[in-house]
Amino acid sequence: MCIIVYKPKGMTLKKDVYKNCFENNPDGAGFIIREKSGELLLKKGFFTCEEFWDNFLQHQGKQAIVHFRIATHGSTNLENCHPFWIDEGKIAFAHNGVMNNVDCKADHTMSDTWHFNMNILRHLHGKLGENFLDDSVIQELI
Repeated sequence: MCIIVYKPKGMTLKKDVYKNCFENNPDGAGFIIREKSGELLLKKGFFTCEEFWDNFLQHQGKQAIVHFRIATHGSTNLENCHPFWIDEGKIAFAHNGVMNNVDCKADHTMSDTWHFNMNILRHLHGKLGENFLDDSVIQELI
């Protein structure tokens, strides 16, 4: 199962923690951080711990969600790394586990999470608007 790390602003974790995560889930890493301006920055597609660390180190003091993937569906590539944008620059997510009720037949190279984002979350966002995640019924469905 994938590993997701939530790191609050001001907290730092040693490189060894991330290295352990990467060694146990080596199929790509990514992160999203909140800048001082409130803007979100998403970077992903790191396939070595050093590449990940070189990109993440400068953001250590910021609030972050870091994802280390172990492939269950789809290819091991940049596009299947987490996090995923639902609405670029505004809403992103990472997932841990397998989504059994997501149809991946249209493109077997893409992960279940990618399909969930493209076919469900982005659709809901497009139909219901930016605050769709505030709806308790949508939360229950997700």
